[in-house]
Amino acid sequence: MIVTRSWLNEWVDLSNISTDELVKTFNSIGLEVDSVSTYNVPKKILFGKVLDCKKHPDADKLNVCQVDIGTSVRQIVCGASNVRAGLDVVVATIGAVMPSGLTIKPVKLRGVESEGMICSAKEIGLEDIYDGIIELDGSIGSYTLGEEVSENPIFGDDIIEIELTANRGDCLSIRGIARDLCAAYDKSLKEEKKDENDDKRVGIGRILALSHENNLNVNLRYKAVDLKELNLPFIVRLRLAQIENSRESDIESLMHYATHSSGVILRAYDHNFFCSKNEMLAKLSLAQDENGYASIMTKENKKASTVGIIQEDESKAKDEKGIVLIEASYIPPDIISKKMQESKMIAGPMYYRTSRGSEPDLDVGLCYCVGILESNSASSVFGGTIELGDSHEDKIISVSKKEIDEIIGANIDKAKITKILKNLGFDTTKSSANNFVVSVPRFRHDIANKQDIVEE
Repeated sequence: MIVTRSWLNEWVDLSNISTDELVKTFNSIGLEVDSVSTYNVPKKILFGKVLDCKKHPDADKLNVCQVDIGTSVRQIVCGASNVRAGLDVVVATIGAVMPSGLTIKPVKLRGVESEGMICSAKEIGLEDIYDGIIELDGSIGSYTLGEEVSENPIFGDDIIEIELTANRGDCLSIRGIARDLCAAYDKSLKEEKKDENDDKRVGIGRILALSHENNLNVNLRYKAVDLKELNLPFIVRLRLAQIENSRESDIESLMHYATHSSGVILRAYDHNFFCSKNEMLAKLSLAQDENGYASIMTKENKKASTVGIIQEDESKAKDEKGIVLIEASYIPPDIISKKMQESKMIAGPMYYRTSRGSEPDLDVGLCYCVGILESNSASSVFGGTIELGDSHEDKIISVSKKEIDEIIGANIDKAKITKILKNLGFDTTKSSANNFVVSVPRFRHDIANKQDIVEE
């Protein structure tokens, strides 16, 4: 599981905690750190802005740019296909020594003087995220022209790889890891509930209907978006490259990003896939397929996906415009794993998460995903949700204060035990003076007995 310091900081405040301390904490709470790497963007690489961009008079593939670097405007010749006036960029100034060993010097390119280099991500030591130079946006936080890029936390980030045991599916997300850190540091998990102003939106019920068979042990929640002009922000592109998980289309990449961050399994469907000819109402059905798997089907019984396992290519939202259905799903890991043992089928990249236990709080993932969409596109979100929930009761485990002390071999303060369990998401409100009655949250699939509680 790959996390970065800046990404974790979106879910838990780490401002007063060093990376060394963070690594020690991970190891002490059973999240073994496999490796740590740090970006070291060289000095004299600054934030800049392209004020003017004109074709080189003697080279078709080169552009002559006037670039504001805060203290002055420099003329820089650039060959990137995506360079243009108005773009905020990363500029290596004269004297900068690049990670490749190249020293930036004044040069003449086809007879035109150039004082610096407008950089791609790879050229400054980051993952290669797309062809061309870096296109900066507000996703990296505030910055000023002329400021050293290395001072920005996104460009000076720490990447931490954690070796998870198979039973900790709840930690297969940034939010899940942050939740354990909250307990370790007695901090609160950052949660952002979005005010959707649904009264002003077209209702989702006008374009989507869901029918279902009973007792399939599946939770589903849908939002709908009229997608327009989606532009994945720089930070999303960078982080997807860091976890080596980018996808063919921007909308599919966003689903994987939001899943890795929130832990909720998210998919994007082409709305038209579920519509009959000349109809606007998409009709989805949750039903068992021929092998007994819970699947999303069309009215004509055409499969769109197998819940928790794989999505059919034909149903995916591929275009960057039009109505898209965003699905958040949850299926208990023991059910899906058992079914795969009985009747194996080809699995997609999300099966690893569902078979170990994904995040059951579907609203967290949907809100996170839709928030990014609204901030980085001209899309319109339909009001409300279409949802289906199964019946579930939290597991209850009782353990006495005496048993806890005997198993640990030390006298632990009752208030401290209560606080730790609360921060981890366990409910202890029904406990008595000498006995803990612990309600296990659904995302902790690994907790089965009192020894597991004591280990926490």
